[in-house]
Amino acid sequence: MAAQVVIAELGFAACVDTIVGKAFVRSVSSDERKWVSIRHEMLVNSSLIILNEPTSGLYSTAVVRLVATLLALARKGRTVVLSVHHPSSRVYCMFDSVLLLAEGSCLYYSAGCDAMDYFMFCGRDARLLCAWQIKVEPSRGSRHGA
Repeated sequence: MAAQVVIAELGFAACVDTIVGKAFVRSVSSDERKWVSIRHEMLVNSSLIILNEPTSGLYSTAVVRLVATLLALARKGRTVVLSVHHPSSRVYCMFDSVLLLAEGSCLYYSAGCDAMDYFMFCGRDARLLCAWQIKVEPSRGSRHGA
């Protein structure tokens, strides 16, 4: 019963009998493989879903669909936490809450769509701030940094 609800929520009725496969057995795409892991979390029905870079390697359309699905889960009472590197502005504005960290300190915690206005209010160009974070981040704790 729970599986049927999840299948309906994600719109995957057409591929319900598809084999996920193994290393040498071709079956689902990398996009679909990510969906399988998210579906698994939905079947477990946990109140907290934590995803580490679930959008990496996905096409922009798949990213929007994934974030919209996660947003729908959050609206139904689940807590969804995810890390995303370099989201598009469209996806960024979909986030209810965004936590931006730099060197372990909170730079910003509020709605995604309000971040640019906040940093401009603070006298910072958010584009330059992001470029600065990207530039210094690899040298902190990285084996490949300077």
